[in-house]
Amino acid sequence: MNTETVEREDRFSALDTFARESESRRGGDVVATSPFQTPTDRVFGAQAVAVFRDESKVLGKLKFLAAAAGTDWYYRFPVRNKRENRIDWIEGPSIKLANDLARLYGNCDLDVRVQDLGNSWLFYARFLDLETGFSLVRPFQQQKGAGKIGGGDDARRLDIAFQIGTSKALRNVTVNALQTFADFAFEEAKQGLVDKIGKDLPKWRNATAERLREHVDIARVEAIIGRKAAEWLAPDIARVIAMMKAVQDGMASLDDTFPPIQAVGDGAAADQKSAVDDFAKTETKDQKSDASTSSPAGAGASGKQSTPTADEAKPSPDNAPPSGDGTNSNSAQTRNHAAETTSAEKPSGQDRPEGKATSGHTPGPDVADPITQARAKGIEARKKGLSRKAVPAEFRNDEQKLQAYLDGFDTGEEG
Repeated sequence: MNTETVEREDRFSALDTFARESESRRGGDVVATSPFQTPTDRVFGAQAVAVFRDESKVLGKLKFLAAAAGTDWYYRFPVRNKRENRIDWIEGPSIKLANDLARLYGNCDLDVRVQDLGNSWLFYARFLDLETGFSLVRPFQQQKGAGKIGGGDDARRLDIAFQIGTSKALRNVTVNALQTFADFAFEEAKQGLVDKIGKDLPKWRNATAERLREHVDIARVEAIIGRKAAEWLAPDIARVIAMMKAVQDGMASLDDTFPPIQAVGDGAAADQKSAVDDFAKTETKDQKSDASTSSPAGAGASGKQSTPTADEAKPSPDNAPPSGDGTNSNSAQTRNHAAETTSAEKPSGQDRPEGKATSGHTPGPDVADPITQARAKGIEARKKGLSRKAVPAEFRNDEQKLQAYLDGFDTGEEG
């Protein structure tokens, strides 16, 4: 019995010792981390440099490289202005321009640190001018779900979103620190591309259109530019190339840049044609009905025959009879013209009960009202489940029609 008691006490003692050692090691294994650590070798103030900067040479090099860079140095993509219900365009210098600008400017330092916030990253980008000691830090928050390219691989989309956030943070701090140089390079890149396209406009026009057809319906691009591809000018082609560059770099999606309008446009054209055809059929039936009741006897029975004016009663020289009694001819023509005047005043049969009964058509809304048409198209687009951004081309450049279309889409009710 004594031996068993000693062994049990030894086991308890060993367990207590192990527990104490585990607790002591647990505290020592934890590594203190910081969500954002500043670099330990951060420099403050101006520093001695071997070669001083020459701003005039920097501008000259930027002008030279801008002609070759073209769209690589700037981006352009559309955004919806919800306050004014219209599409605005955002354009600016790209990350490639920022990198080249920092390299040509020289004697500067760029650095970026990141903090993980769960659903997003917070990037802290810093620019330091070693010659003057000027320092600028700008934060940039990037959503982890903002990656629009990468296919179905979630890890790849996450990695692309991180890389885009890093590039945007570095671009923003560089462009803000060197605003004058960045604006100069941006304008030179745009103008350089326009000049380059203008020297061989047909070649650029055909090449751009062919490249677009591989990815998107050319009609969607034409609706944004406002003219057919065969009529594009050098600035139009430069805009298209910049917009496609933004899509390629993941700055915007293809549907946001060139909204799908074909379905809405075809439906609107078909509905408008159908409405015009119905209106034309109604006109024809009513005119036939008026012609059958516009004889002198019929006019006397209805009591609605119009009295023509003196100018209207005069026979036309082209329709005057070659011979015969002029008085009888003028009287007959006066009666025929009065019948035509009566028919012209009541083309749709809405003012006369017999005209409505003859046509068998109940007059609908005024199909010629463009605002009513635009609102109706918005209601129809909502019922079809189309995107709100897919505004028909005929409404894009008319604020009243665009507003009516969007109101119809938002409310889903007739005005």
